[in-house]
Amino acid sequence: MICVYTEQRWPQIVRAIGSVLAQDVPAAQIVVVVDHNPALLDRARHAFPDLTVVPNAGPRGLSAARNTGVARARGEIVAFLDDDAEAEPDWLARLLPHYRDERVLAVGGRAVPAWQEDRPRWLPPEFDWVVGCSFIGQPTEASPVRNVIGCNMSFRRAVLARTDGFDPALGRIGRTPVGCEETELCIRIRQQHPEGVVLYEPAALVRHRVTTDRATWRYFRRRCFSEGRSKAVVARLVGGDAGLSAERAYTRRALPEGVRRGLRQLRDGDRTGLLRAGAIVAGLLVTASGYVFGQAMRASHVAGRPDRARRGAAPEPVRVLAVELAEGVPAVPDGGGPDGNRYVAAQVLVRLHGQPLGLFDVPLPAGGLTAAGLAGVIRERLAEAVDEHLREDGLPPLERRDARPDGKFDVGPACPPRRPAEHPSVSVVVPSC
Repeated sequence: MICVYTEQRWPQIVRAIGSVLAQDVPAAQIVVVVDHNPALLDRARHAFPDLTVVPNAGPRGLSAARNTGVARARGEIVAFLDDDAEAEPDWLARLLPHYRDERVLAVGGRAVPAWQEDRPRWLPPEFDWVVGCSFIGQPTEASPVRNVIGCNMSFRRAVLARTDGFDPALGRIGRTPVGCEETELCIRIRQQHPEGVVLYEPAALVRHRVTTDRATWRYFRRRCFSEGRSKAVVARLVGGDAGLSAERAYTRRALPEGVRRGLRQLRDGDRTGLLRAGAIVAGLLVTASGYVFGQAMRASHVAGRPDRARRGAAPEPVRVLAVELAEGVPAVPDGGGPDGNRYVAAQVLVRLHGQPLGLFDVPLPAGGLTAAGLAGVIRERLAEAVDEHLREDGLPPLERRDARPDGKFDVGPACPPRRPAEHPSVSVVVPSC
């Protein structure tokens, strides 16, 4: 199964499919799931008429796309390959023999980075998970593990069916660097099948493409923070002990050894060893801060939520607002909801110089969200979209601007309209049951 979402990756998609077609052990079926992109769906169906090419039948995102593919799968084993990865010819031949043991529920393989340019010298191999690859700290031979890695994994189809598959509350949506859906699924599978085994087979190899935008310090920070938030969700869904067991061992053993190795390299004359040691410390701190942030947001949401006497009660109210960054970021109060209830969340449409940049939901803590707090969420969620707009206007990106004490944005005056001022009138119909 290969899930795809953008035509910008068409060359990688073709190579990924080609690597599966060239397997020593042929796949009985190749399923390509297209995530809410009709043009890409038509192109894939035309290019690969012999494959099962289907649209995502669920909400937008990788988890729902995978569940759609599982529903169309006919094989006893379902193997997943990312759309920007290429499998070695013996990939399936290395994964499948382990399923002769009936206790084996899932088998994952190793992913090595295929850099578009040179590997950043500051990036420690302990943090290759940031770019979706295997990392130091994982087993070096076939061994039981807590969870497999998303770009190179396989499951018994019957197990996926019994566990309802991937949780859409987790998983990447477009280019948003979130994840942990395979972690949560593997933990849930083991909880339902205590005698079962999840295996890691490093000989089952794929090469995962890493583009230049993912080889930056900025992406490293965002990915670590998002990973921490995702771990907070996993811990809430499956419990802290199960959700963080592998991370505790990784933090106690692999990361300190990585720091020591970097310092030894510095002592031996390699100055970049200090950079790698520092990146390990920074990455751990940023990931931990993301986890704390995710836990705090959840705690604030729960603390301010009125009790419901029964299931099926009316949905809790959500405040809806639009923010024009050129006019400033407002505070978001939580009072004034229908029937005197507080708003438990806000849905925020963000514009810059009149152009929509994104729409997102954010929980509202008791007392509401300050202007600086909302500005921080906008920076986290939409920094790339803001920077792209500013570049098109010939303005410097956010990271080159001095941060204001109130957390708001200094984005300059409105620019001339990008489209003709006159439009035909448009009626929008929103049906509701």
